[in-house]
Amino acid sequence: MRHFGRSLRLAALLLAGLGVAAGQAAAADLAPHRAFYKGALEVKRGGTGAVAASGSMATSLERTCDGWITSAQSIVDATLENGQVARQDLRFASWESLDGAAYRFTSRQRVGEVELGFKGAARAAGPAGGGEVEYTQPAKKTIALPPATVFPTRYLAALIERAEAGARHEVGTVFEGAGGTGPQRVAAFIGQRQPAAADAAARLGPLAARPGWRMQIGFYEPDSRSPSPDYEIEVLQLDNGIVTEMVMTMGPLSVRFTMLKVEAVPAPRCQP
Repeated sequence: MRHFGRSLRLAALLLAGLGVAAGQAAAADLAPHRAFYKGALEVKRGGTGAVAASGSMATSLERTCDGWITSAQSIVDATLENGQVARQDLRFASWESLDGAAYRFTSRQRVGEVELGFKGAARAAGPAGGGEVEYTQPAKKTIALPPATVFPTRYLAALIERAEAGARHEVGTVFEGAGGTGPQRVAAFIGQRQPAAADAAARLGPLAARPGWRMQIGFYEPDSRSPSPDYEIEVLQLDNGIVTEMVMTMGPLSVRFTMLKVEAVPAPRCQP
């Protein structure tokens, strides 16, 4: 469950922040929102130790005058082959500046009786230089970031822009911080643009009645030479930054998160 926990953190963060604009000029294209999802085991192949899984997730994306706040809360109950139920409870929040240069994060993860928490801040220097992360919990430590490392919303902004331009592939080095480790290499494959689902407005409301793309996103350790990712997700990403469904896969275990509802969050009034 430890590695599955990291993939769940990334899934929650992506659901909360996929498509966030990297600068103020694009902010009007983003829909600040709160979204609610249900999760269920979709594929069971040998060797997982789990025979069923169910859960829920709530995410939010809010605009401030100087950045974006994402938050996610998720609970997944996995029923093991011996009949025991392993619960994973995740709480995560982050702030990223509008220019993508500064990032703060805090997370708490509980699996059974074991609880872990992480907190810190980071700065990125852009393509010409690296960056640095300072963890303050559970212990103080500093991690250097390689050149061109970006934070999640910055990478995902580029991903949306690439999709809009008709690209089929996007790669990058991304730091999210919730697991107490360094950055990851992320590779995304982007499908053809799809029209809005005919019943989306009736089921989920007008925010979900938008065109989008199916994307397959793999996560690798920076020095990995394996062609297979540590874990991957598939999402239906709308052009207003909202994700309506996600399948998260790690090895033989896949869990599908399906949107139950989405609601708008008012934008702040900022001085020009």
